[in-house]
Amino acid sequence: MNILLTNDDGYNAPGLLALKEILKQYGTVYTIAPDSVKSGCGASLSTFHPVKINKIDKYNYIVYGTPVDCVQFATILIKKKIDLIVSGLNWGYNLSLDTMYSGTCSAGFQSLIFNKKAIVFSTEKFKEPTAITKYGKEVLDYIFNNKLLSKQYYLNVNFPDIEKYSKYKGIKITKLFIRHSDYTYEILDKKEQIYQLYHHHHDIDNDDNYDVSATANGYISITPMSIINYSEKDYKKLVRKIK
Repeated sequence: MNILLTNDDGYNAPGLLALKEILKQYGTVYTIAPDSVKSGCGASLSTFHPVKINKIDKYNYIVYGTPVDCVQFATILIKKKIDLIVSGLNWGYNLSLDTMYSGTCSAGFQSLIFNKKAIVFSTEKFKEPTAITKYGKEVLDYIFNNKLLSKQYYLNVNFPDIEKYSKYKGIKITKLFIRHSDYTYEILDKKEQIYQLYHHHHDIDNDDNYDVSATANGYISITPMSIINYSEKDYKKLVRKIK
């Protein structure tokens, strides 16, 4: 199996390096990752300026662009058929609406556009990527043995806080919880008009069938994520309004 590995934390991120070691047990790993942190870039695509690519060797490339750029250029750089695209391990959860902003998740999104199966891995902020080291193989075996991969969705995997849960409760297929956030700003330099944005989550569900609650209660959450934002229900509602 030929596996493409990327992320949004950069080519030398500890999470990516730890995940690579796990993936080597399943096939040939090609790493095509950004040169630096691209967190929060969403599905940004470099279309209006050239992108530099540094080839380390035939298995490793650094892209001076976004995670979506990495998936795009992989189709050119890797001459063999890609069987699976993996993104992560991200430093920080990708739960609920954060998946819309996440560069890590957007690599999964782009994989679906290319009709490729994909898995996205994230965990709570860590000093060492112990989550993937402890449970990565178990989760991948669970995915492969149960034939969970599809070209219709990517799998968004979130590990619970390992320091809080030395023993997790298990692996759970979850739904995406829609929670709300507040945004605040800090003025770093009033004269130069430089600001820092912060966002704060408030809502939390009490149902372990949702991603937020599942990870908060010690489960590894696996959520199927679709490419489609279109709403058939709302389309029909609008059509009825104008008749």
